[in-house]
Amino acid sequence: MQEIKLRQSFINTFLRCPEQARQERLGLVQQKESSDLLRGNAVHAAIEHAGLLSLGGTHDVDYDEIIDVTDTYIADNANDVEVWRQEYDDLVDTCRANVTTWYNDLWPSLDPVAVEQTFSKSMGVRHGVQLTLTGTADWTDKSGVLWDWKNPSRHYQAWEKKRWDIQSHAYTWALEKDNLI
Repeated sequence: MQEIKLRQSFINTFLRCPEQARQERLGLVQQKESSDLLRGNAVHAAIEHAGLLSLGGTHDVDYDEIIDVTDTYIADNANDVEVWRQEYDDLVDTCRANVTTWYNDLWPSLDPVAVEQTFSKSMGVRHGVQLTLTGTADWTDKSGVLWDWKNPSRHYQAWEKKRWDIQSHAYTWALEKDNLI
């Protein structure tokens, strides 16, 4: 039996532009490394670090340590950026502000049970082809809530979030949860 694995991000791309999804799937186009990706990945690295420490029994994560993880990630990966949409110093300030907000407003109430939880769930078989949804949820909290950390370059309107929100449906279905934030 043939298996086709699909990631939620592919489904998003397909819904926006089927031709782009096809070309990306076939390796005909590649996404360039951008300062947007660096910003998101740096904040994500800091949050993941805190979550892994917490899973290891250390919920008293030092704020300066989280900021250091952020700064180190940026410094280690800045040379890979091909498209800068934000000046380096502004990117550092934005990342630090996002991590600070997360640390002060969310971290005290979080209790992770899984960090970077991968999944693979069958979407069914048709004509000898198995469709499988795969992905990685950033964080599952003890409360049962799934978290996916976002660092957008702009504020999105509610209708935009609703229109393009495939991820929360895919993740909550695949991980059999009620809620994705």
